[in-house]
Amino acid sequence: MERRTTGGRRSSKTTRLNLRASVAQKHILEEAARLKQTSVTEFVLQKACEAAQEIVAEEGRIRLSRRDWDAFRKALDAPTRRIPNLRKLLTSKSVLDD
Repeated sequence: MERRTTGGRRSSKTTRLNLRASVAQKHILEEAARLKQTSVTEFVLQKACEAAQEIVAEEGRIRLSRRDWDAFRKALDAPTRRIPNLRKLLTSKSVLDD
C-alpha cells in the first residue's frame, strides 16, 4: 500500500505499530493532528521518528570531560609529525589502483 506522507514523500507502510493511551493523551494527540491538518497516525509517527532520530544522533556524539577535551584540542593543534613510511605508503601504487 503506497501513500503520500505529510511531507509529500511516498512511503510504503508494511508493518503495524500499536499503542495504548489515556483518554487525555488521545484527545491532545487528536487536537494536535487536527491543527497540523494530518491524521493522528501520521502526527504520532512523524513526532516519534523525529524524537528517535534526535536520540540516535545524540548517542553518536563524542562526549569528553573538560580535561579530555583540552587534551584533544591540544593534539589537534600540535604540529604534524613527519612519518616517512606513512608518506611512502600513501603515495605508492596500491594493488587496488589497477
